Amino acid sequence: MTISDEGTIREYYDLKTQLDQFSDDARTVISHPKYSVPYLTSGRLLNIKYKDFDFGWGVVVNCKKRKPAKNSEEISDHQSWVVDVLLKVADGPSVGTKTFGDLPPGVRPPKEGEGFQMAVVPLLLNCIQSISHVRLHLPKDVQSAGSREVVRKKVDEVKKRFPDGIAVLDPIEDMGIKDDEFKKLLRVSGVCSRGSRQDANKP
Repeated sequence: MTISDEGTIREYYDLKTQLDQFSDDARTVISHPKYSVPYLTSGRLLNIKYKDFDFGWGVVVNCKKRKPAKNSEEISDHQSWVVDVLLKVADGPSVGTKTFGDLPPGVRPPKEGEGFQMAVVPLLLNCIQSISHVRLHLPKDVQSAGSREVVRKKVDEVKKRFPDGIAVLDPIEDMGIKDDEFKKLLRVSGVCSRGSRQDANKP
């Protein structure tokens, strides 16, 4: 098999792979509990992705420290917190209230045209792609389907107000990450897009 400009294509592929790794490394720092937990307050919009499952924007309901495992298994910093996020997920069995992995098994985003439900999903910090400036006012109880639908409509309205992308926290200016190596990583990866600061809220 002969591939035209094979060397150029390989070089492009290697560069893209390297940039993807830089982006992943930057997000790992941003989602570290030292920096992210102060912002994981009720109503905060989070962009959620787990492997190939891209859920888009969800809403923080609760964030809590994870209880130590009974077998004294050591867990990483990213595994030490659980965030309950209201997400649009594919129709299926009820989502479990406990998770020992990044995401409960069986939970996935709906495919185009597929039925969906709004569910509170417990997930770990590794699933956070970005943290928005925007915070919504949540109903006192998000257990009913009606209240969850109200929140879904609010998220859709925010998307309309930010047609160029929902504004996200700047990891340096807003989150206070001052590490010089991280700043270099951020410049290379281009992972942060400040967007509009309209309706910005501090923790």
